[in-house]
Amino acid sequence: MAPRSLCSIGEMTSHAPVSGSFPHFAARWVDPALGFAVGWTSAYVDFFPSSFLCSSTASITVPAEISGAQILIMYWDSNVRRASPWFVAELMKSLYSRIMLVFTRRFSLFLLAQ
Repeated sequence: MAPRSLCSIGEMTSHAPVSGSFPHFAARWVDPALGFAVGWTSAYVDFFPSSFLCSSTASITVPAEISGAQILIMYWDSNVRRASPWFVAELMKSLYSRIMLVFTRRFSLFLLAQ
């Protein structure tokens, strides 16, 4: 993912050199609202400290994952009453995957340290 992103930023820079950062490219080539969102998201991730389970990136990506899952589920089933079990299932899956990622990483570091 990173090489593709860097290649596309390099192509945009060589095509139209500007004095801005990558939020400027998002605002210029896609939409000004996307540039605003990208700028504040990168500022939020870079400048605010993270804690054990609620990192600054998790506080942005978990709601985005839930919103994406809800849009996908509402495409197949438009009944709003059945949306809450899907919301809870997606929330639990997302939190479980983040918690297990932390614990498996710590356990692997523990095993490799011996």
